[in-house]
Amino acid sequence: MPAGVTWGVYLSTLTVSLLAMLAGAQTVHFVYRPLEVWAWLPHSNNQSPGK
Repeated sequence: MPAGVTWGVYLSTLTVSLLAMLAGAQTVHFVYRPLEVWAWLPHSNNQSPGK
C-alpha cells in the first residue's frame, strides 16, 4: 500500500477524508447558499441567469 500502511488504515483514512469533504461542502451550501445567488444578482432582461 502507499506509504507503507495497512489496508485498514488506508481505507479508514480514505473514508474519513471523504466524509470530511462532504461535510465541508454541505456546510458551505448551508451557510452561504451559493445556489441562490442568482436571486439577488442583477442581470439583463435578454440573458438568462445561467448563461
